[in-house]
Amino acid sequence: MWSTYNGRLIKTLLHHSDVITDIAIDNSNLYVAVGSKDKTVSLWEIKRLELIAIFDNHADEISKLEFANIQGISEPVLISASPDGIINIYEIYKIMKITKKGDNYNYKPTLQLGKEDRRKCDMGKIIRISIHPHIPIIAVGNTTGIVYIWEFIVHHSVLKAEFKNFFQAHKKDCLLLEWSLSS
Repeated sequence: MWSTYNGRLIKTLLHHSDVITDIAIDNSNLYVAVGSKDKTVSLWEIKRLELIAIFDNHADEISKLEFANIQGISEPVLISASPDGIINIYEIYKIMKITKKGDNYNYKPTLQLGKEDRRKCDMGKIIRISIHPHIPIIAVGNTTGIVYIWEFIVHHSVLKAEFKNFFQAHKKDCLLLEWSLSS
């Protein structure tokens, strides 16, 4: 981590054994997540520059990380995607509740999209995700150009996701996904 004030190195965040593939910082600047080719995600608290959690729930490298604020959930959720065809969603407040110093390894995701019913929604090699800034939905892009849409639902403080639709958006890799804010 580098200082934006004077450009000096503050701290090197050490954990990964392979190339870093993505980094995400939540909107409140409390957390930074780092994904790697080593198939893990490390979650750091920015203020203390301390490792909070390590997630090793993917069978392939991490292709994309994003934080999302979902109405009904008290803190942001961390979303990780991988070419293994799985999207993992972690509720940060639950992790902070159970984390003890030195006990920060291998938390299970709150949700896994794409794992339960491959016949209904085999998302293939995921390379891109995009969270809508105002509506609790996620778009998922893969190497075959198909885009999948999932909706997040919170009922009695329980986070769930429902597969909504898919469409052939491109002939090849879906490298970028963005939401239009116009109606």
